[in-house]
Amino acid sequence: MTATLEPAQRATLQQVEDGLARWQGTIEDAAQQGAVDPELLDRLAGTLRRLAVAANEGLVAPLDAETSNELRRRLLTLVTLDADEDRAPLDVADEALMEAEAIRHIVRDVLDGRPPAGATTKDALAQLDAWLPRVTVTQLARLLGVDRRTVARMRGDDGPPTARLELVRGLVALLHAGWTDEGVVAWFDRPRTALDGRTPLDVLGDHGYEQHLTDLARRGRTQLAS
Repeated sequence: MTATLEPAQRATLQQVEDGLARWQGTIEDAAQQGAVDPELLDRLAGTLRRLAVAANEGLVAPLDAETSNELRRRLLTLVTLDADEDRAPLDVADEALMEAEAIRHIVRDVLDGRPPAGATTKDALAQLDAWLPRVTVTQLARLLGVDRRTVARMRGDDGPPTARLELVRGLVALLHAGWTDEGVVAWFDRPRTALDGRTPLDVLGDHGYEQHLTDLARRGRTQLAS
């Protein structure tokens, strides 16, 4: 079953993303004015450290190893960047901006990919409809492994989502921001070497492939899936 986020966790992670966005905006504004200097970076360092701690503590639900390692690495890089005599402040700021953006992507993946605690089948379907408004009922039914009538019943179901619905929701959460609706649907039909030559649709019901699918979707978000 997909891990859920409690309201406090979701609020913390949203604050982290918002805080990083404000930090990035401050740096970008200063860069446009030619005002990025060691003093500015020093003043903002404390903010970064607080956000890094909050991000680390906010992701208390178990993460897969790849995501955990990437998050820790990027958080460490972000909070240890220094402007010294060998590096121009603007170069440090550019690197910090890239790391902050990468961390925001990880946080957003968790926020989108993990449903709120207590989310129902009806909630999951509503979220898929919002993310993929042009996807037909027939296409959605195919992804969920059910018929059109079952999809209609699921839209009013207050019970917990099936494992397949949770998985599809999590995969679409990773893909929808970087792909068109049509592209997301097509992603499920492309054979992958990581899936032993099968397509994501072929293995949606096999628990042994869930992590492979998540990894592919994460890379597919930037259209780098192979």
